[in-house]
Amino acid sequence: LAAGLAHEIGNPLNALSLNLQLMAREFRREPDPERRERLLADVATAQNEIKRIADINRGFLNAMRPIRPNLVPASLADPLKDTLKTMKTLIEDRRIRVLLDLPPVLPPACLDCAQMEQVFFNLIKNALEAMKDGGELAITLDSDDDVVTVSFLDSGKGTTPDAVAALFAPYRTSKQSGTGLGLMISRRIVRAHGGEIDVESKEGEGTKFIVRIPRLEKRVRRLM
Repeated sequence: LAAGLAHEIGNPLNALSLNLQLMAREFRREPDPERRERLLADVATAQNEIKRIADINRGFLNAMRPIRPNLVPASLADPLKDTLKTMKTLIEDRRIRVLLDLPPVLPPACLDCAQMEQVFFNLIKNALEAMKDGGELAITLDSDDDVVTVSFLDSGKGTTPDAVAALFAPYRTSKQSGTGLGLMISRRIVRAHGGEIDVESKEGEGTKFIVRIPRLEKRVRRLM
């Protein structure tokens, strides 16, 4: 049902987008500069709104699809490093300083590295958007007897308890261009790995997301 609905919405959106491109091509021939600029601005606004609907449509389809990770033994540090490499330019453009605390030895977990990169991308992107004028993002990897943990602490303004409670709800977003599905999908991915994702935040103190993934082999505790 979700796939059929997304398809039926996607087809007219593609047609609208194509026709707007043709209109823009015609409007560029308008001899009156003021009218040409106004018409092209209207087309650009319509195109942006179509893109926003398409993003919501795509996010809806992804949210409804079952998430079946292809689990293999790997280090949680690997998808994190790949994500940071992919986002390097974006991080630098926003003048964010990344503090990475990576232990010399990290026990392996069963991971779908591509899916975990999607989770880390969403969490880092959220952190960057929470810091409007530069800041620090502290990323810490750790482990205990049961899980491997990676946490993301930004130096943004934080948020209220009510907002924290609604962070993983679908279509709840404070961003003008957001779909409100990124965190919900991220939590579904983490839970499909047998893990959990939590958030801690206070106004004026930043926000911290914690991802916990089960270790490949749990360490046996000695009872003294």
